[in-house]
Amino acid sequence: MEEIKAMDLESKDLVAERIEQMKALFPEIATEGDGSIDFEKLRLVLGDEVEDSDERYSFTWPGKQEAIRQAQTTSAATLRPCREKSINWDATENIYVEGDNLEVLKLLQRGYHGKVKLVYIDPPYNTGGDFVYKDTFGASVSDYRKQAGLSGQSNAKTDGRFHANWCSMLYPRLKLARELMTNDGVIVVSIDENERTNLQLLLNEIFGENNFAGEIIWKNSSKNDQAYVSMQHEYMLIYVKDKTANPGEWTERKEGLEEIYAAFDGFKNTYGNDWKAIHKAALEWYKQFPPSNPVYGSKHYSWMDENGIYFPSDISGPNAHVR
Repeated sequence: MEEIKAMDLESKDLVAERIEQMKALFPEIATEGDGSIDFEKLRLVLGDEVEDSDERYSFTWPGKQEAIRQAQTTSAATLRPCREKSINWDATENIYVEGDNLEVLKLLQRGYHGKVKLVYIDPPYNTGGDFVYKDTFGASVSDYRKQAGLSGQSNAKTDGRFHANWCSMLYPRLKLARELMTNDGVIVVSIDENERTNLQLLLNEIFGENNFAGEIIWKNSSKNDQAYVSMQHEYMLIYVKDKTANPGEWTERKEGLEEIYAAFDGFKNTYGNDWKAIHKAALEWYKQFPPSNPVYGSKHYSWMDENGIYFPSDISGPNAHVR
């Protein structure tokens, strides 16, 4: 039986790593002695790229600085293999981790930094009682368990920091999740109307607004108890870590298109540029397919010209990359 390899269980110091990267790019910004960053020298190096205005757009809330600090601090916790609860210990390629997700995200940096292709997060929706929050960033894991375990201190809507508490909870987790992702990695986060706006602002700040890949909206059952408009939707916001590394080719070929293109190639060989004859032949050809056949769903694409197949009210043709 293969022995468990010794692991470095200390969480990765991401701030120290970034500082070393900056000093490698700009050696002149390191101070003598302790090698810390001289920000005045950094400003000089960056020149006109430094924002020096007192007024600028920003997304902030009470507690944001503490949330940023929490994402930067290392963890004192450790991961303990639980062989007795595992399945196919020697062959599995999956890992299931139980624990405070913030601590776990920090600990995973050591072995999985920059290696995760897809992150899915289903955070508390902040409905008023679906998560417990205490503004104590130095709490130990045991303190967290007591807090989340049934202290009864939910994030009440009457709290003046209702939205701020939620943002402070989620910010460091999103920040650390990004550190785990490959450059072409994707993150998907579920939410409802309570914090959808704040979630997008958080994701814009951490991932960059230009890396927003889209939104999936799905409809819940209708409710008749709304005073105004019924809230019927939930949302999945999708971002990529770096669009230059992920060109967004997330499409698949529509069923039945191979047969359609092959048929029109045959019509073209038979009728040349007689587009009306090709149209007539296409109409006859489509008749052989029952409504259940995928080809039948594209039967309105029965015209062809020098640019290819098309439907008169949609010049794009039977899109081979239907989303």
